[in-house]
Order: sequence, then C-alpha cells, then structure tokens
Amino acid sequence: MSLEKKEKFIANFIIDRLKKDQRKMYRVEETPKAFHAKTHVVLDAEFVIPINLPPDFQCGIFATPQTIPCKLRYSSASSTITSDLKTSVTGLAVQLQHDNGDAMGLGFTLQSMKTFPLGTPNVAYDIFFWITFTRFIMINMFFVGIVFLFKGNIMRLWELKKALKVHSSLNFTSFYSTTPYAFGNDRVVKYRIRPMKYQLPLDVLQDENRLTHEMHAYYEQETSRFEFGVQLQQDKKLMPTEDASVEWEEDVEKGGMCFFPIAYINIKSQVVEESSKIDWGKLARFEVDVEKFPEHIPLGGINRLRQLIYQEMHDFHVESLNDGVV
Repeated sequence: MSLEKKEKFIANFIIDRLKKDQRKMYRVEETPKAFHAKTHVVLDAEFVIPINLPPDFQCGIFATPQTIPCKLRYSSASSTITSDLKTSVTGLAVQLQHDNGDAMGLGFTLQSMKTFPLGTPNVAYDIFFWITFTRFIMINMFFVGIVFLFKGNIMRLWELKKALKVHSSLNFTSFYSTTPYAFGNDRVVKYRIRPMKYQLPLDVLQDENRLTHEMHAYYEQETSRFEFGVQLQQDKKLMPTEDASVEWEEDVEKGGMCFFPIAYINIKSQVVEESSKIDWGKLARFEVDVEKFPEHIPLGGINRLRQLIYQEMHDFHVESLNDGVV
C-alpha cells in the first residue's frame, strides 16, 4: 500500500470513529468541533510584520512589512466541552484577515505543548484503534498502555499525559505549532507564540469557564503584545519533519536553532464575551490555502492527516449547526 493510500485509510478510520462518538454524545443538539471543541474566547488583534527583518526571514507573507487584521481563537484541545478546572491542552489559532474581515487563507494553529506526542499517522491510528477495541470489549485503558509498551511507544502516551495540566491563565501561556511548515522553497520551520510580559493571573470566579472569565476581566482594561517566532530546521535527524513527537533542539552548539521573532501580535482592550465572536469561532477555519501561500504549506505526516480529517469533520460540524441534530 502506498503512503498516500495508507494515510487516507487512517484518516477515514479516525473520521468514522469521531463521527460515531459525536453522534452518541450529541444526539439532539449541535455537535461541537471534533477537535478543540470548547471556545474559551475569540479576540480581535493585529499581526504586525516589522521593517528590517533579516533577508533570511523575508519569506512569503513576511516579505513585506505590514499590519494585518486577525482574529485569535483560544480553545481546549479536547473533543468534548470540559471544565476549565480539569487538566487539558489549550490551543491558540490565528486567522489572518483582509480589512473587510474575510479570511486571507493563511492561519496558524498552535498548542500549549512543544510536540505532538503521537508523532506519526501510524501511531495516531494505533491509539484510535486500540481505544475503540478496548471500548468494544469493555476493558480499561490500562490495556492500551500495555500495547503501547509492547510496541515501544509508551513514552508517547507519557508525554501526552505530561502535557495535560490545569491552566491558570491563557494570556501568559506560550504556544507551539508542534508540527513543521514550509518557509519558502527549501526551508522548514516550527512556530511559537509567547507573551512579552508576565503577571499573576487575575482573581476571577473559579468555575468551569474560569479561563474565559480571566480573559474577559483582563481585556476590559489591559492590552497585550505577543512575539511570533520561527525555528529554522537545521539537522534533519535532530529536527525531523515526519515525526512530530520529537522536540526540536534549540541549542545551536548541539546542532539546533533557537526561535527568532519575525512578527508581533497586538491585542487591544475590548469586549470579549460577544455571542457573534463565539459563533464565528464555531465555524472559523485556520488552514493554509496552499495555492495562495505555497511558501507556508504544512509539512509532515500529522499535517497531511489533519488536512484529510479536518475538511470532513468541518463539513460534519456545519451540517449539525444547520440541522440542529446529528
């Protein structure tokens, strides 16, 4: 079986599993996104590409100094809507927009972890297959751990478990693309967004929507600035494209590369909890239009799998919003 056919098989298996799960959980109401189901907050922002970037970083959208309107969607990575008081991975998605609010076709999706622990389509298939199998025969997830131990992938589950935490604030969290992207014709990068200032989280109501309350209270009066950086791939063995579970080395002396800031995200004070913004977050897409922005196409097996799955699950999600049922 060719690589393309194998990845399509894996994508179809995962899509089928996700649809069955969502039909079971959401029988008479709209089904949320299959990934990053819970929207914490949607913010208006500016994506600022500065003047005088070094020539090596003047690539694609970053070739021209400019300020681009954008929207940010903060979310929980879970496929179900869960309490902010529980452990989770959080996500930050950036959609660059034209002045009229239409999407440009270039988005960035990042997580509150440096790697994607499952790493490859094959491991992603394993986790979905064995979770499905254990449900069918009604035994617990300990069996999945035994299988992954036998197959030499137990550390991937451990890394995923370590990434889960109770977040005290979204505004002072660093986010990573976890997967690689093209940067021009022959270079590969990963992205990072990190805050340029830190402070203690605000004292807000400690309920299941605590993170939304904190962002609402903060942006009623405050502004923020974030650094958007890229890490250029150096040694392809130390910094692989096809295995997203490997953390790229940042130590230059060890053959790695640190993140270099090539843009900034400015967020002004604003009203956060607007229903129109939340509704926008339910339908928004953050993929790269590969025809418009070939310099920034997603790379690696996990990104190829995402492209196959996300379109199908987006259509499934939109259908539920239109019909009101799954």
